[in-house]
Amino acid sequence: MNVLAKRGLPLGLLCAIAGLAGGCGGTHHSAAEAGSTASPRPAAGPKRSDISLTTSLPHGAVAQIGAHPVPSATLQRWIEARTRRLPSASKLVPPAFTACVAHLKEEPATPEGSEGDPAHLRAECEARYEALRRQTLEQLISAVWVLEAAKEVRAGSLGGITGFFNGRGEIDPRAAASAAGVAGAVRRTVRARTPPVTDAEVASYYAQHRSKYTTVQERRDVELARSQTVTRATAVKRELEAGKTFARVVKEGGVSEADFSSHGLVLELRPNEYGEPNLNSAIFAAKRDQLLGPIGTAYGYFVFEVKMIHPGRYRPLSAVASSIRTVLQRERDERAVAQFVAAWHSKWTARTSCGEFIVRGCKGFDAAASTDLPPSLYSLR
Repeated sequence: MNVLAKRGLPLGLLCAIAGLAGGCGGTHHSAAEAGSTASPRPAAGPKRSDISLTTSLPHGAVAQIGAHPVPSATLQRWIEARTRRLPSASKLVPPAFTACVAHLKEEPATPEGSEGDPAHLRAECEARYEALRRQTLEQLISAVWVLEAAKEVRAGSLGGITGFFNGRGEIDPRAAASAAGVAGAVRRTVRARTPPVTDAEVASYYAQHRSKYTTVQERRDVELARSQTVTRATAVKRELEAGKTFARVVKEGGVSEADFSSHGLVLELRPNEYGEPNLNSAIFAAKRDQLLGPIGTAYGYFVFEVKMIHPGRYRPLSAVASSIRTVLQRERDERAVAQFVAAWHSKWTARTSCGEFIVRGCKGFDAAASTDLPPSLYSLR
């Protein structure tokens, strides 16, 4: 289901609904991810991936997700919940960032351009904290989207889902830990609602892909004569039409036996046995007792006639119907999930407004025009 990554779905839990392994990808990293050395980029003046927009939000809110406002205090509670799970992020404590600056000073290589200067190191810490805030807002948006999806499709306990929202529509940070499981429930519910594959669809697939179930390939007895020029091959064909046999013409000047033939006859030729695809195709598309050619190849020009067709043998439909049904049902289920996620993404992007900064999932976010922060700003090593 690579179609969803190309759509640029912004949120990890939407990817969880879609069943994509490894998340959505991209350049975002968690605050726990780290390299062994500092980033070669200067910490001062980091590039921003957010886009300033004027949007109407409730007083003190950083975002509005459908009916759910996200006050600054709510976002701060989510940030604190994340830092408790990610010990390295606990050093990102504004406004002084004392622990962060001290940590960067202890690194073998400080960020390029800082040269250990506290002001530069603090700017680095501020940028990392900003990245943490944006990541946390993305996670919060994702959790709301998933919980709303579960409410719509009635996946799981409605009471358990609504319990994450307080009376003012704000969302509890505990929802982050449950959202992945809820995403799985949404996926299972969408799959369960897809119509079952019918017997007619199984039979149609078998007829169109019967070659996949071959046990013995079709073989053909064929007479051939090879010439080095199209003129000679055309003359050979006229001789054969006049009554000469292949066994006779292959002994004439300018004519020779084809590979695997004896007296102009090849017995039980298998598909693709000749190294020239156009010759193989012509032989296995021909009807019996039909003189054809010349067929040009790198080895000369061939005139041929199929004398006998030995039909291939295939596993019967009854033996493979169950496996075909499983494959078709899985494909149908995954298409249904992909369609649901795409529609949900469009629907809830339009319902998600952000004020102070625009992140993936917010209305107005332009992934093509955004400039992501360098990787070092997404983590505190």
